[in-house]
Amino acid sequence: MYPVTDKDGENMRLSTALLAAALLWTCHATAQQSPVFAERVITTVGSISIEHEPGDTEYVAALKSLFQHFAENGLPPAQRPPFGLAQLQEQRAQVLEQIATLLALPNPTPRLEQTYDGGVQGLTEIREKLRLGMPSRYALWRKDDIKARLRAGQKLEGYELEGDDAAFRMKLEFPRNLDKPREEVIADIDATWAKAVWPVFIEENSPTDAVKQSMRDLFKLKSSAAGTEAMGVLAVLRAAVGESLEASWFAGADARWFQQGLATWLTLEIIEDRVGANDARRYYDPRAVLNRAPNATGTSLEKWVVGDAERNRHSGAFQDANQARATLVIRAIVEAKGEDIIPKLLTELGKQKGRDLPAVYATFGKLTGEDMREYLKLPLGNET
Repeated sequence: MYPVTDKDGENMRLSTALLAAALLWTCHATAQQSPVFAERVITTVGSISIEHEPGDTEYVAALKSLFQHFAENGLPPAQRPPFGLAQLQEQRAQVLEQIATLLALPNPTPRLEQTYDGGVQGLTEIREKLRLGMPSRYALWRKDDIKARLRAGQKLEGYELEGDDAAFRMKLEFPRNLDKPREEVIADIDATWAKAVWPVFIEENSPTDAVKQSMRDLFKLKSSAAGTEAMGVLAVLRAAVGESLEASWFAGADARWFQQGLATWLTLEIIEDRVGANDARRYYDPRAVLNRAPNATGTSLEKWVVGDAERNRHSGAFQDANQARATLVIRAIVEAKGEDIIPKLLTELGKQKGRDLPAVYATFGKLTGEDMREYLKLPLGNET
């Protein structure tokens, strides 16, 4: 044991004082280092809200001016695919006649017309919803301010730190499943726009330049709706062909890959006849699908069952690759035997009681002397 002396007490008091001073300095330094951010306010322009700092009035005015311009003059025109929904409507009679001819139908059936017309009308509404949709919330930001707030631990919707920089990750994920009811798709589009907060990065730009750049970025993103319209054309045609095949030739029968491949092949034929083979690949490219999914179809298309239970058991790549492979098999058959092999096959099949795959094979053999299953063995692009 060491005796406690006055010297020790003095040292202890000194140490305590130094510790207190150190703590006081640390707290003061921490307080000084804690960033103080400018307040942010909301300005409302009709149904539009703009989040900004109080001093950003010139930028807010520039946004107001742009919104007024859109209100008076409308939005810029959207890009359109070479064969879009408007062309489906304009060429309705010719397209329906082509479908009926290749499916060996004397005339377009009421079910074919109903499916076609309903699809065109519904997807036109969806297209316009995409074209006219705009965010209702905007935020004026300086990038350095965003980075400082993120580093301080603030959560900013749509932003994240990426190294020494801040990345904008807001996604406008519009619905891709156009088979859903029209009302659900439109509701999904509304919900997407409602949750979006679109940024205007002001930095050192003038108010007009900052707003113009933000809108260029927004409309560049919106232009992807043209791709959605191409998907819509594909969906309308394929639904019309598929419904007609089911109703007229395969009701209650299991034709599996043949029916699916035929529907997609005919859909592509209609598009290729109007835009050419190169542009038709913008709508659907079965070989590219296969190349993205090597061996996804397994050992045999004949084992592919197209149904809800099967879809749930397999990945999307498996289903997509099956669809692509079936399409290319039908294309190979047509290239070898001529386009009229399809109506001849369906006409002959219609004379038989059974219309399942064995009946399809037997009918093809009767017409050509070949085994259709040999075409299933052709290399189509995704074999390893």
